[in-house]
Amino acid sequence: MIRRVNSILERFRRDTQGAVLTEALIAVPFIVFFAGGILEFGSIFWEKQIIETGLRDAARFVARCQSAETFNAACRDKANDGTVAGKTVAARIAFYGTADEDATALRWCRWRPVAALDGACGTAKALLAAPITFEIVDRSMVVNGTPVSQKVVTARTNYQHQVMSFLAPAWPIFGWAGLETITVQAFHEERYLGW
Repeated sequence: MIRRVNSILERFRRDTQGAVLTEALIAVPFIVFFAGGILEFGSIFWEKQIIETGLRDAARFVARCQSAETFNAACRDKANDGTVAGKTVAARIAFYGTADEDATALRWCRWRPVAALDGACGTAKALLAAPITFEIVDRSMVVNGTPVSQKVVTARTNYQHQVMSFLAPAWPIFGWAGLETITVQAFHEERYLGW
């Protein structure tokens, strides 16, 4: 029995007809999944960079706002709840790249302030809102025996990334693996300056 198996394996090893096809059948699936993984992770990192750019711009705006009632009205929140000044305008800056109330061109069409049916991105998927939270934290510390108070503005959001959303029908393996969405968390901290 062992001699027969060895002869079959030896004949298979000596025969070169179809070797390229056999190697391709073994290697191509791994290469395709590897390339798909590279594309997906590249997409996730690009999305995170776009979101962090918006959060950075918004946090810079809030960091220059004062929470008093006597300063520029553009910096105040429209709800005027007194918690974080300028958060409505800052959120508009994060999502649209401008403080203009009439702005409609999003920084990136899948990251939006309200839930909507996605027609701008070329698909009919419903997209969830990715709200931004702003907070001003007082970080007290002691430097050379002197208490120092430093306020920090933090802008943060969670975004649900649709795995292989642009190739979804062609890549069912990611759905089988249970990787339908990945939560991308992004935040930016900026020292509070005020005006």
